[in-house]
Amino acid sequence: MKYLFLALAAGVFLMGCNSNMAKASKNTTTDKSSENLKPKQIINITEEQQLLKFIGPNNQTYILRTTDNFETAELSDQSGKTYRLKRAVSASGLRLANSQGVSIHFKNGEGILELIKDQPINVTEVKP
Repeated sequence: MKYLFLALAAGVFLMGCNSNMAKASKNTTTDKSSENLKPKQIINITEEQQLLKFIGPNNQTYILRTTDNFETAELSDQSGKTYRLKRAVSASGLRLANSQGVSIHFKNGEGILELIKDQPINVTEVKP
C-alpha cells in the first residue's frame, strides 16, 4: 500500500512538471515571434526639438528643451538661467538631473523641480 501511494505521488509530481515545461515552451515561441514584429533600428532620424513648458508657484515659468527624446535637455527659467540635464533613473515618469543637484521629475503633466538640492518646487505642464 505504501508503494502505491509513493508511485501515485511521483506520477502526479511528474505530470505537474510536464505541464510547466509546456507553458514555458509556449512562452519562448511567443517571445520569438514578437521579436519579429518589433521595428528595426531607424537610421535616418531627423532631429526635432521638443519643448515642454512648466508653471510653478507665483506663475514662474520653466522651459525644458530637447532634441534627443529627453536623453539630454536644457532647462531654462524666467531669469535666463540655463541648466544642462541628463536622463536619470526613475521608478516612474521621466527624471532629468545634473551633478549640481538641479533636477526635474515629471509624469502625466505634474512634476517636481529642484533648482537647489532638497528644495522641491511643484510644477504643472502647460499644454499649447
